[in-house]
Amino acid sequence: DNRPTWYRSIDDSHFADSSTMQANSVGDGRVNVLTGLANLEWRLKNKHTLNFNFWFYDDFSNSTDLMMLHVNDSTGIRDYGQRSCNDGNDDLWTGNIEYSTPDTLPNSFKASYGILYGGLRTKSNRYNILHPDAPEQWALYTYPRMTGWQHDLKFDYAHISRNSSKLLAGALLHVGILDDDVKYEEPVPQPWHQSSNMHGVEQNFEGYVNYKLNFGRFFSMDVSSRYVRINRDFDFVSDGVTLRKNYNYLLPYAAFYYRGRNYSLGLGMVSQLSNPDYSAMLPGKRQDDEYTIRIGNPDVNPSRSYGVVINNSFFNACLFSVRYVYKYDVAAYMLDEESSADLRIYRYKNVYDTRSCVFSLTSLYRMFGETVTGRVEASASYNDEVNFKNGYRLDAGRKSSYWQTSLSGSMNYSILDGLDVYLWVKCWPRTEMPEKEVLTYWTMDAGVSYCWGKDGMFSLVFDAQDIFASFKIRSCGHLYNNVIDNTSDYGDRKLKLTFAVKFKGGGKVDDKGVEQSKNDIDRFR
Repeated sequence: DNRPTWYRSIDDSHFADSSTMQANSVGDGRVNVLTGLANLEWRLKNKHTLNFNFWFYDDFSNSTDLMMLHVNDSTGIRDYGQRSCNDGNDDLWTGNIEYSTPDTLPNSFKASYGILYGGLRTKSNRYNILHPDAPEQWALYTYPRMTGWQHDLKFDYAHISRNSSKLLAGALLHVGILDDDVKYEEPVPQPWHQSSNMHGVEQNFEGYVNYKLNFGRFFSMDVSSRYVRINRDFDFVSDGVTLRKNYNYLLPYAAFYYRGRNYSLGLGMVSQLSNPDYSAMLPGKRQDDEYTIRIGNPDVNPSRSYGVVINNSFFNACLFSVRYVYKYDVAAYMLDEESSADLRIYRYKNVYDTRSCVFSLTSLYRMFGETVTGRVEASASYNDEVNFKNGYRLDAGRKSSYWQTSLSGSMNYSILDGLDVYLWVKCWPRTEMPEKEVLTYWTMDAGVSYCWGKDGMFSLVFDAQDIFASFKIRSCGHLYNNVIDNTSDYGDRKLKLTFAVKFKGGGKVDDKGVEQSKNDIDRFR
């Protein structure tokens, strides 16, 4: 059950005509989610195994939002509202089969094939109420539909030497297919409501080599390199455009470890690659509300990052970490030149690179015979936006660099055997970023869980998420040489009740298929 409240105060005092606008929105919604997992592990001769994994996820959601506006411009004072009714269905199904040899052999391997299907179908009805210029209610109906398939073929090889070193190598062939449709229906056609359709195919090849070595009693190292080739083939039916692009990346990794009795040190160089969502690349226009349209961009590049990490652990209770990361081709929505005083259009583009240095200190605690456990963490980061691209610019007087801090803590209280109560709190002090200013941001979760039966077969969990949360943000944007100051206050409360039954057979159930599927859900949203 989700009942969000959202307020936005738009100060247009910088406009030439001194127009002003205030808006607030309240909503009422519900999301019903069903998940399931089936796993079978078949132990063949000589400890060879064959594993079958099937997982599904399905939800249905509906919500109603009401936005009220107070406008004072050249036409006079107007008060009117816009109502939005939304409902949809999202599902994800995946299956995986894997054959593996015993990992204790000098030479072992794993071979697997996975298939995934995802579908997202939604409907949104928007219409104006109390509009002084429209004697009849004006309506807009949007019907997005996104369905996709994913095939993964993977092979991993491992070699163990007599000196306890280990060589790993592997390859992955990924094929993703996606169809995305957005349709608009309305009594009075508008030029900016454009139906769109995309058929996309992405073929990725990945190969890696990894070497792990233990030398001495306390020292070890881990070195690897990953090569990624991305081939995209998009057919935009509505625009009659076909786009083909290729990307090649080499992602290194190296780490050195010292592990003592009361102290451990890790020093590593890391790299990462992230693809944009298909929905962000779709060039069709998607209308957020009466004043806002967002357009994707098929030419947006993947974001890649390289960094250095230092971790220090003391007495297994305190961890100090320092991380420096440089990220290339950060993508975001930026205000487009087609925007007007009545309509703001945002287009998805690569806008800049970022440099960040993060310092964090984490402390674990145990009290009252370990019936109360938890952790406290403080973090501070220095961030800088550099190498601006595609016409992106900062507002006058704003700096590209800023500090951001956070403080969080958690507690778990074991009242009885199987009965636990937990609490989690996190807050971000006031932060001024280049594009926006976070005035207040903090949240708290709480819950209770109870497990009973043999090996905790049954469990009942009640969660209250963001029960005491506050998020106030101020942003600034340019619009035809005018400046719009937006101040928003978001509120969102969630209650969740979970009942689970766990069955355990003769062997350990491998849930890797579940984790892989969860990570891929966003590819189909």
